[in-house]
Order: sequence, then structure tokens, then C-alpha cells
Amino acid sequence: MELILSLELGEEKHRSFARPKEAIREWSSTCSGREWIQIPETTTVKAHYLRLQHRIDQHVLCCFLQHIDIENEIAAGSPEAYTVLTTAAAFGHESVVKQLPEKGVDPDSRGGTRSEWFVGGRIALSSAAEKGYYGNAHILLDYGAVDLCPEDDDDLPPHISAAGNDHREIVALLLGTGVNVNRTHTSSGHTALSKAADEYADSVVQLLLERGADPNHQIYDGRTPLALAVIGGNVSLVKMLLDTGADPGSEINWRQYGEDETWTPLQFVAISSRNEAGAIVKLLFEYSAKCRDIDNISNHEVLFAAAKNVRAGVVRAFLEQGFCSRTEDDAHNRHRLLSSALESSGSREIICLLLEEYGFDVHFQDDEGRTALCWAAMVGNGFEVRLLLTKGADPLHEDKEGHNALFYAIQSANKQATQLLVEYIDVRILKKDYLDNPQVTTMLQEYPDIQKILQSHYWREVYPVPRFSNSIYLGDVLSRLP
Repeated sequence: MELILSLELGEEKHRSFARPKEAIREWSSTCSGREWIQIPETTTVKAHYLRLQHRIDQHVLCCFLQHIDIENEIAAGSPEAYTVLTTAAAFGHESVVKQLPEKGVDPDSRGGTRSEWFVGGRIALSSAAEKGYYGNAHILLDYGAVDLCPEDDDDLPPHISAAGNDHREIVALLLGTGVNVNRTHTSSGHTALSKAADEYADSVVQLLLERGADPNHQIYDGRTPLALAVIGGNVSLVKMLLDTGADPGSEINWRQYGEDETWTPLQFVAISSRNEAGAIVKLLFEYSAKCRDIDNISNHEVLFAAAKNVRAGVVRAFLEQGFCSRTEDDAHNRHRLLSSALESSGSREIICLLLEEYGFDVHFQDDEGRTALCWAAMVGNGFEVRLLLTKGADPLHEDKEGHNALFYAIQSANKQATQLLVEYIDVRILKKDYLDNPQVTTMLQEYPDIQKILQSHYWREVYPVPRFSNSIYLGDVLSRLP
């Protein structure tokens, strides 16, 4: 039977054709040269074209599907037909999703293997659930697409995919068909709850918890929904999980780089880059006596890690809880916390917090006799060094190896620290006790920029002669001074 199709694209009308194939060819050339649908003698359907939902005249498409010879053009059971159905489900074409099963296409079957068109191998329901097309999901369920958790599918089951994309209504629809809320995806270990927690889908998490989802389930790498929410910095989600039984003190065997390491939710906070990390720490303290135990060594390690990772909100939350608050008993921990902050760039807020609000002692020495100024000279910038000096740090203090802060500044080629330190040090004392050290002379030869800083300062302040030869080193010059 011949038919006449009148193609309309937007407001532009095109000529009529006697056969569907001719109409589709014109349709493809008008819409796009790269994304198209074509039915030549090979009866191949390039389903990628169906993405252009806003450019497809639905009336023409429905007319085409109504009159086409489905047995010959899109044979029921062919991989191409399933690809079209899957793509139509993914891009919201309810008319196509409805008509293809009516023409004999199995709604619960897949197309070819995954390819450049990315839809092969997936069931249509998975595509509809992922993209959030409730109408398409409902149509497919009405036609019997009930294989909700295919074990041989690399893609997430529909209810887990919908959960991860925050499609609450579709999740509720699929759970209503009898899907186990704690059903686990084989390869990833995800449940709907863990996927929703990982993707900040708060409304879906609430629904799943109301339906009895396990808040302590571990995915393939050992992390729980709570751990995922903590890393993501989702305060409301963390509280929701804690209120429904998530264990704030649980030990998780986190598998990374092929090795298992034991982590707690509190430790995950220390590596979270979210601004809300401090609020999450307070929640964990509120719900867990173990987390707020100031005598727990592992809790202190979390605090030090937070300082190294420049998590000021986390450090403040620990200090407010009482960690490192006992001036005498916690002297070593206080020094280590300050040193940890000094080891990282960008930790200005933490250093000010420790020195100005909590009065950390700048003179305390570690087991090697090093003070905070020594550490700042090694790894800090001008701000840290200047702040410590203004707080009374001694630039001439020597550790057990006989080295002072300037030595470590030179050794680390820290120009800012070197410049500040030489402004605070009495040059004659330094000349006598320090600059004649062969180690210093060797380092100055290796770092000419540092040598220039010292030469400029000491030559101007002590022995105002215009300049000296580069072959004469600073130690030799100062040794001649009276």
C-alpha cells in the first residue's frame, strides 16, 4: 500500500513522498548530516537520531510507524528494533515506546552489543529509568518488561539507576512491582540506597530508608552509604542516615589500590574537600561516643590528617570538642597539630586558629628539638614564618643536630623564609656560630638565589662596600668582619 507523508519540521513544510523510505531520507538530510535515521535496503535504523526530540515532528513519526510494514522494515525480534525502542525510551518518545511493542517488538529485550550508539545491549526500561521518563517506564511495565535486575547486564538495574539520578517517582514505581529494596548490583555492589547517597539524591534516600533499605550495606570497595555521604559533604543526608541506624563508629575495610585499609566515617571527613566537613564532624560527635573520645589515638590521627589536608572546619570542630585542649598533657599533640598545619600550603586559617584563638606554644620542641619555626622554614611561606616570629618564636634556636630555622630555610631553598629570618637575626652572632659551617657554605653554592638574599642583607647592614666578586662566598666575607 502506498501512502503520502507530509513532512513538517518546525514551521517549515516539505514536499510529500509516495513511500516511507523516501520521506525518511528527506527527513534525515533536513535535520542533520551526522545524527540521522535511515531505512535503506539493509533495514538499518540509526537510533541515535531519536535524540533530536525537539526537532522531530511527532505526528510524522507516529504516521510512519503506523503505516510501515513492521514485518519487513523493522522485523519483530531484530536487534535494530530493540535499539530503536531503547533509544526512544531514553529520550522520552512515548509514542514510539507505545507503538513498537504493539507492532510485535519484545519490550524486555535488548539490541546489539554496546557500540558508538551507546544504547545496544540495554533494555528499554533501564534507559527510561536512568533518564527519568516516568511515562515510558509505566508503558514498558504494562507490556510486561519485568526483568528488573538482569544479572548479565553490565548496566545498573533500573531501580538503582533511577535512584542514582534522583528519580524518586520511578524508584517508587519499580519498588511497587516487588523489587527488593536491598537488591545488590553484582559488579559494583551498589544498592539503590548507596547509589542515591553517592549522587546526593536526598529525596530518594528518604524514600528508600522508609522502605527498609540497609544504611550499613557495603559496596564493592567497602564503603557504606554513610561513608559516601560523608565524603560528599552532604550534611542533611548524613543526619538522615544516622537517624535511621547508620553506624557512625563503624570500621570499614576500604579497598583502594588493591589493598584493604580500615577506615571510619570520621577518617573519611579528613579527606573530604567539602566546606560542610566541619558540620559533619559535629554530627558524628553527637551520635557517637567513640568519635568524641579525646583519649582515642586514632581520633587524634584524624585531626592531624585534617590539618595536613587544610580542613579548617574539621580542625575547629575537633578543638571545640576538647581535643588538644589540655595545655600540659596535650603539649606533644598540640605541637604535632601545629606542625601538620605548617606542612601544607593554604593552611593560614588553621595556623591563625591555633596560635591566636587557642594559644599554641611556639617554643615547644619535638623529639628532635625542632620548633614550629623550624618546620615553617622548611615548608611554609612568608606568612607562617612572619606570624611565628611575631608570636615570639626564636630564630636562633638550634635543634639536637645544631641547626636553626635559617639552616632549614636555606636547605629547602625557601626564599621568603630566608628573607624574613635574616631580618630578625643578629648578624654578628650568626657569623660566629653559624655561617662558617661547611654545610651552610655548600648549600649556598647550590642555591644562588638564597646566597643573593644573604649577600644583599649582610653586605648592606654590616660592611657597606658596593659589591664583591662572585668567587668570594658569604662565609669568607663575614669571617673577616671585626
